[in-house]
Amino acid sequence: MNNTLKRFLQFGAIFIVLYFFLDFLTFAYIKTTYHPIEEYTIEINSPKIEITEAKATYINGYIKGNITNNTGEDIDVLYVKVNCYSERDNDLGTKFAKVENLKQGETRDFEIDFRFQEVKSFRVNVTKEAVIDTSEGTHIFDNFKGIYAIFSGLILIHFLF
Repeated sequence: MNNTLKRFLQFGAIFIVLYFFLDFLTFAYIKTTYHPIEEYTIEINSPKIEITEAKATYINGYIKGNITNNTGEDIDVLYVKVNCYSERDNDLGTKFAKVENLKQGETRDFEIDFRFQEVKSFRVNVTKEAVIDTSEGTHIFDNFKGIYAIFSGLILIHFLF
């Protein structure tokens, strides 16, 4: 094996190790930026909704919970509706989670992800229809994360050696 090939394989191994190490550090850092949202209101008793986890960063967050059908009849389609609010009770936006074919007494988990800034509280309700909200816009660069990681690694290797 000549020296050029050995050196190329070494760079490749270094790149792979650095990529996974940086990916792990990024994941760990992002997880530490989430804080719990403790102020919320569930505005309906039937079906029963329970929030198990609600966390947010400055720009986004998620709400996890479960819904139990205690209505006495099967539910074909239902939407869990979450209205997010700022510290001064400004309505930041609404998100929906679709629940289908929920039998009597059955419990199902749901998760709602949102991209609203500085969410401090939320209200939960249910509705038969969901309104599509396009106010968040599209994030065109979300589809190119892998390409950016490869180019970043190549630039790093270029300047290191």
